[in-house]
Amino acid sequence: MFVSLPIHLIIIAIFFAFRYGTQKININILLFLIFKVIIGTILYYKWKHKPTLEELHHRDNLKKHYILNKIKSISDKKLRDKNEIITNLPKFESDFVKLHKNFYNI
Repeated sequence: MFVSLPIHLIIIAIFFAFRYGTQKININILLFLIFKVIIGTILYYKWKHKPTLEELHHRDNLKKHYILNKIKSISDKKLRDKNEIITNLPKFESDFVKLHKNFYNI
């Protein structure tokens, strides 16, 4: 398991690197340690906050219910639209209504 360094140790390392000479090797090692701490912290957080199987099943059920409800609402809407016009005659729209419908569709 990776143990990340506390932030104050990193600050002390930066201080000593700049105080006693900024050699490329020291800076590279320091940057590598900072990179390692950041990656280690991210991986540790992801490992500790991993969802359980129960949470995953709950999330999947929510997705399934959402999709089924959307399908049901669409089919209900189609059924309502179909039942509105029983005789299958076209709706009468005056020229005024058609003009405004086209004007506001822009």
